[in-house]
Amino acid sequence: MDEQTVITALRHHDEKALGQLIEHYGDFIQQVVLHNLPTSYERGFLHDIENRCYYQVIMTCCIDNPKLSRNIANFLNQSM
Repeated sequence: MDEQTVITALRHHDEKALGQLIEHYGDFIQQVVLHNLPTSYERGFLHDIENRCYYQVIMTCCIDNPKLSRNIANFLNQSM
């Protein structure tokens, strides 16, 4: 799926789109989160924070945010 298709599918609550989001941006999100969690204690929250990132993207799609309407990567870069 291309980005626009993923965004549209997320707006329609398509679970496959969530899988595509994680597949395409999971490593990037994880790297950014780990960069901001310097201690092993803080890194214990990695999965929770990753899930919150995905949730924010999904909620942003659902409210038809113009920031996300073209490019998920730009949105993630601006949000993090």
